[in-house]
Amino acid sequence: FYVYVGTEQWLDGLSTSVSSWRQLFLMAPDLTVEDKTSLNLGFDVVTRLIRNSGVEEISGIGISGIAREKGLFRTKLLLHHYPGKNTGFVWSMFGSKPHALEGLNMLPAATALANFNDFDLKQVWQIIEKELAASGVPKAKEAADEFKAMTEQQLGVSLDKLLASTGGEMGFILTLDETRKMPLPFPSESGETKMIAEPGFILVLKVKDQTLFNLVDSKLPPDQKLVKVDEADLKMRTMPLPLPFPLRPTIAQSGDYFFLSTTDQLVRDVMAVKKGQKPGLKSTSEFTRLAQDIPT
Repeated sequence: FYVYVGTEQWLDGLSTSVSSWRQLFLMAPDLTVEDKTSLNLGFDVVTRLIRNSGVEEISGIGISGIAREKGLFRTKLLLHHYPGKNTGFVWSMFGSKPHALEGLNMLPAATALANFNDFDLKQVWQIIEKELAASGVPKAKEAADEFKAMTEQQLGVSLDKLLASTGGEMGFILTLDETRKMPLPFPSESGETKMIAEPGFILVLKVKDQTLFNLVDSKLPPDQKLVKVDEADLKMRTMPLPLPFPLRPTIAQSGDYFFLSTTDQLVRDVMAVKKGQKPGLKSTSEFTRLAQDIPT
């Protein structure tokens, strides 16, 4: 399967085309002065977003899929722009430079699903602030300022400082550990208790410092019997819960990665794989077969 669509003629000047539709909408009957003002503001915002986003710089979209073996298909999606035609924020918000997929080095052997992406949270907020300020709608900018002030008041830290502390990468890992079984919370039709692989979930966020960890740590309920770990390369806080299944909400930080996990053991597993102390998903024969010829 192979499809390529040359979008250059479609998208080039898209913001101008959208703006030209303005007159058509303004010709609608029974529009009040307020309606026309709102329409003009709306078109201004949409036109500016299209122009600043870099969507007009996309010159082609390609999709391909090939069967590598029976039941195994590899699919790729590609966006293309010409050299130097990458000034819009879509080309930097989701990563500006190629780099190794470091998340692969964290995946435990029991990983069932994982995803890692570049995503610049600081830039997203800056775009929102900039566009609202340029929208010409005073209430929009006031709402953004009020949200920022309220957030900073509740968190006790500057929102700009918090977002600036993020490292532009995030991901998640879902595990199903066959070596650790747990009963289903409800019986089967036969009345028997079925056992399933123990699930685990961990959210991973790249950070530049400990601002986020210290913030979450300071907000944890003081009356809970937290399990605290302060090792040379790992800070971790765990909240044990009296439940019949493994759920021990945990926050942790090691190096430039912040973790939010269902258990502290999963954090330990991820760190052991990252340090090469424990075989991870990359060491399994199935992953080696599936990842053949895929760049890391």
